[in-house]
Amino acid sequence: MIDKQTLFILGAGASACSQYPTGEELNSFIINEFLSYKQRFLIDEEQELFEDHDIKNFTKLFDASRAPLIDYFIAKNPDEKIRGIGKLAIVLSILDGEIKNKNVKNIDLFDQDWFSIIFDKMTSDIFDAKIIDRILDNKISFITFNYDRSLEHSFCEALQSNYSLKNEKIKEEIRKSYRIHENPIFCQRFSLKESIIKGFVGVPIN
Repeated sequence: MIDKQTLFILGAGASACSQYPTGEELNSFIINEFLSYKQRFLIDEEQELFEDHDIKNFTKLFDASRAPLIDYFIAKNPDEKIRGIGKLAIVLSILDGEIKNKNVKNIDLFDQDWFSIIFDKMTSDIFDAKIIDRILDNKISFITFNYDRSLEHSFCEALQSNYSLKNEKIKEEIRKSYRIHENPIFCQRFSLKESIIKGFVGVPIN
């Protein structure tokens, strides 16, 4: 149990052990792999919204901008088309991370898995699924600037595996727990409660 008020502020590196890209890796993905992923994952109707020449122009502009992060590049650019393509790039990079997270066993990254350490401390004295609501007594909060769902997914997966709980049971138990999510591009601030209700938690990639 974590009984001292604790706040974690998460950046891109926090999701690296779950196969999501760091800021630098995301930049590389956009410049070198964005077009191929667009062609691979978008259906025909979506392909028409993002022409190949527009993607190529975007990657050329982004590469020439010397922007340290895609967030900054999108935030500064007034062109709505450029901003839309930038958001697509981020979405596809997350999809790539979710696929890798499902297919790769992260044994080599175990020593970097900060979530496992925190979850162990949060549940160290919980041995009965009937008292799983005690996890809400942990004095812990998160602020994340990441776009991926690894934090929510890790909570759901760990609770399901440790306590044989169904996903709906987990949603019910965690509704009182809040997570602030804020980023400079999508400008959204929402709670863990809201993300669970909207179904953003624990969604596997088939």
